[in-house]
Amino acid sequence: MTAAGAPERIFFAQKEKKKRRRPTIYKWGGFAENRAVKARKHSGSRTVIRRLLAGQKLGVLATRETRSPYQNLVAFAVSRDLRHIYFATAADTRKHANLIRFSQVSMLFDNRINAAADFYRGIAVTALGRAEEVKARGKKEVLGLYLRKHPTLDGFVKSPSCRMFRVRVKTYIVVTGFQ
Repeated sequence: MTAAGAPERIFFAQKEKKKRRRPTIYKWGGFAENRAVKARKHSGSRTVIRRLLAGQKLGVLATRETRSPYQNLVAFAVSRDLRHIYFATAADTRKHANLIRFSQVSMLFDNRINAAADFYRGIAVTALGRAEEVKARGKKEVLGLYLRKHPTLDGFVKSPSCRMFRVRVKTYIVVTGFQ
């Protein structure tokens, strides 16, 4: 496998209960066929992630069915500390059923513009984590965050059939400079 860019990973380390998880960032030096890839810490990734997620309104949510993955475009909002990603879905969808059965998800965000520049300026961020429905107790705060980014979805998210989900992000993978 060859790639000009180097994927970076951010791991949220598990701490004792009631302590906040602090992300650790790892950056690979690059990919080359049959070579080991060494990781090193890289703090600029948080800025790359934060800017990309602030500039995008949609992401790709990958859920799991019994025999295969299933993907959907979703409007999303992210917490300030990057630990949680929020999205909405109707309760009577395949996506909702998958989330209830299998909580592990991944989300992909990128800055493609379908131009040649995508190959050297492109950024893709994958978030890996577990999704859970936002309970009534925390829903007001989440709706505020979500609707600041997506005010046109007010009617949808306030409908009785809508469910808000939170992805508790465990890992971010950042890839730049595709080839």
